[in-house]
Amino acid sequence: MDYKNIFILKKYFPFIVGVVSFQLIFWIIAYKMQSIYLVDSYEYLFQVDNLKNLGTWYAGDIQIEYDLNLVSKRPPFYAVFILLIKNMVNSDYMVLLVQNLLSIVNLMGVLILFSNFQIRINIKFQFFMLLLVFFSSQLIYSNLIMSEMLLQTVLFWAFFLFVQFIRKGKPIFIIGYNILLSIGILTKPVLYLFCLPNLILLFILFIKIRNNKMLCLTPFIPVLCIIIVCYHNMKETDYFHYSSIKTFNLLHYNTYRTLLRNHSNEVALETVNGIIDSANLTTNFKEYSQIIELESLRIIWENKVNYLVCHFSGMLNYFLDPGRFDLYNFLKIEPEGNVGMLYFFLNMVILVLYIIFFLYQYIRLYIWVLFLFSIFYCYYLLFILYPFPILIALLKHGLF
Repeated sequence: MDYKNIFILKKYFPFIVGVVSFQLIFWIIAYKMQSIYLVDSYEYLFQVDNLKNLGTWYAGDIQIEYDLNLVSKRPPFYAVFILLIKNMVNSDYMVLLVQNLLSIVNLMGVLILFSNFQIRINIKFQFFMLLLVFFSSQLIYSNLIMSEMLLQTVLFWAFFLFVQFIRKGKPIFIIGYNILLSIGILTKPVLYLFCLPNLILLFILFIKIRNNKMLCLTPFIPVLCIIIVCYHNMKETDYFHYSSIKTFNLLHYNTYRTLLRNHSNEVALETVNGIIDSANLTTNFKEYSQIIELESLRIIWENKVNYLVCHFSGMLNYFLDPGRFDLYNFLKIEPEGNVGMLYFFLNMVILVLYIIFFLYQYIRLYIWVLFLFSIFYCYYLLFILYPFPILIALLKHGLF
């Protein structure tokens, strides 16, 4: 970090103190409430133990029935991240402390990125930064044993390096960008398909703009990473694939919720269980996965309008419903009916609060768009930025 960046951080020292204070407060709340685990968290912790003791990234309890789905469900990097920390201090709360530090560093990086483009520091800028800090998911996911904060860190600094390459043209930046993108793919499977648009973008960028054909090799770093993981999974399961979570989400989220549009919960569950029963008739994991995928896709295709409505309404709720189920879990609030703080507020007849949060989300989006369109290279940045929220939404509601 050069002296100019240090001056920027010094200039906004009060803001940074505020960020640190909020992260510390939520870390203390997490410690007191002991609400740092989701269902997925235990799979990560099993994966850590298996990496340490057996050298495998199997994400389940090795003492009970072996589930081939758990061989590839979780890529290994977040487990490696936890393992490195717990080798120094064997505490899940130390993992959270490091994640809080990553969150702070990411927000400091946003300050540096804004200054690099000489964005005029005015009330809009300050307001935008405050909205980032007050976004509940930023504070909550820093304090959960979940891979989201590590993924955010990797993606933000990958984007940061991509911007530096656009501005300065130094090969080290684009190499670092592709390495970080590979780490992101190893952190969460939601990102692995991004290697395809990444290949197209960088080929155009190198050949047409930078005229450096040697750098065309760098986008293959993520591709090589994916091939290695798929080969590992094939050795373990006889099925060349990246992650079993694609099959799981396709059946239990896409197909199930599509069926709920026209059928009762009982009918939807019966259909899903019927597909699982059919797949269980084979002892081959590849055939098992393909039966589920083909049957799920058939149902989705036959109900494609319902699927599209369900999918896009889910994505819309993801962006507009402040907190979603995260606040329920973090504050140990028992949900009644639909999950999401939107329903909580409506059931409590506090409509004014929801309107405030609704406007808050749109102000964040408006300021972010203003930022993007104030940059000369915004069309490159949009190509990188736009898939990220879509991919994250797909993880919650989608196919991958």
